[in-house]
Order: sequence, then structure tokens, then C-alpha cells
Amino acid sequence: MRFTLIYLFIFIGSNGFAQDFKGIPADLKKEIKLAREKQNIFPVATYFMGRPYSHFALSKSNPEKVYYSFQDFDCVTFIENVLALYYSNGMDSSFVKHLIEFRYVHPQAIRYETRLHYLSSAFEKWTRLGFVDPIHGGIETQEKKNIHYLSSFLVGKNLEVNVDELRRSENQISNVPFTYVARKDVALFLNQVKSGDIIAFVSKRNDLDFKHVGFITMVRGKAYLLHASQEKKLICISDQDVSTYLMKHPQMIGIQVFRPNLHAASLSF
Repeated sequence: MRFTLIYLFIFIGSNGFAQDFKGIPADLKKEIKLAREKQNIFPVATYFMGRPYSHFALSKSNPEKVYYSFQDFDCVTFIENVLALYYSNGMDSSFVKHLIEFRYVHPQAIRYETRLHYLSSAFEKWTRLGFVDPIHGGIETQEKKNIHYLSSFLVGKNLEVNVDELRRSENQISNVPFTYVARKDVALFLNQVKSGDIIAFVSKRNDLDFKHVGFITMVRGKAYLLHASQEKKLICISDQDVSTYLMKHPQMIGIQVFRPNLHAASLSF
């Protein structure tokens, strides 16, 4: 089994560019209203349970167009959509603007190069905007990663992409110390998490930051994963708790956890 987080799977193929946005369905708007009233993101996340996993949706080169779909997700687009829907308050225009803000570095200039291909960059931006807060463990591992997986993959692909611009983004990520809760310390750290937290699984590779991402859901006192599963090809809750799940995936060496700030106001546009 293989999880690849940073949208690299989009180069294998693509089912087209943007879909026209047809609005938030009425029943989903009800779930958003419930989620906002309870300040609980799960009514929005669980709305998509059973929807298919898809990793061929986003464009593989320029011209970049925003892809909208409530029918299929990869692990990252699932997180992006749930957050954007929650903060939209059920307003169509607000959802569109939030999704673009969550997905791109510069929403005013939508290009392949401005997409947040690495989740490290996404978390940095989402934290800076006040939408998520990092949850730190008592014991954290720090290492320096030399991120270049995406730019190296693109060399020789003859796509309409500015690889040098992507390299500059990768260098910015590489210059920031990379900290995470290592595999051996995860079980103890999970006492601090709660349902709705975003959990990202750190890649063993030095040139890649993360391998997978999802929401934590507490089941009988244990942390499980609500995610877009490449293995099961749908949105589902993991069969194993997070500690067991991590142990069964040797290419994942630890985790980072971020808590959505459900009290945060929506962005003003």
C-alpha cells in the first residue's frame, strides 16, 4: 500500500480541469449550520462518508483552474473542502473563496506554482490565518529535511510548469526545522488529541514532508482516522486506531497534529 500526499499522483493522469461550481447542496448546508451551532466540524466531515477516493482530479500543469467537487476526494482535498465548508457558513461565494485560500499561496494569481503542493506550506498558512493551531507533544523529534520531491519528479516531464519557482518554495520549507512526534512517542501523545483534530503522517523520505492526512475521530476512547483512504478507495474511518495504523505503515515515522480553530471568524473578502 502506498500513500502519496503532495498531489504528485496528479501527474499520472487527470480527468480534466475545473468543474463548474453548482453550489452547496441544501442538505449539506443543514450540516454546516449544525456544525457551526455546535462548533463541531464532524457533521461536515461525516457528510462525505462513503464518497469515492480520487487522485486524478487536480490539474497537472498550467493553465491551472480550481477543481470543485463534493463527489470525490484525495486525502488533502477532503481536508480542504471540509474546512472551507465549515468557515463558509453555508454561503456559496464564501465557500469558493475559502477553498481557494486554503489551496493556494496567492489566491489572486491561481497558477500551478502557487498551489500549496506540500502540506507543510498549507499548515503554515492556515496557522498564520488563525484557522488551525499546532498541538505540541511533550517529546518531539526535530530534523532537517531537504524537500525536493516535486521538483525532481517534474524534471524532463515537459509540462507547462516553472520548476525553478517550485524549487524556491521547496527551499523555503527546507529552511524551517521540521518537528514531529516520533512513532515511539505517539501512543502517549494521543492523550492530548480530540475528535476533529487534523493529523498528518510524516514521511520517512528526506525529500518529502508528509505521506497522508486525515481527521482524528475518538472511538471508545481511542483515536481513529477519518480520511480519504487510498487503500479502500473511499471516505471512511480506519479499521485500526492511529497508533496501530502508524505501526503498520513503515514509510510513516511520526505525526503532526493541528486543531481547527472553530471559533475563528470567516475570512473577509
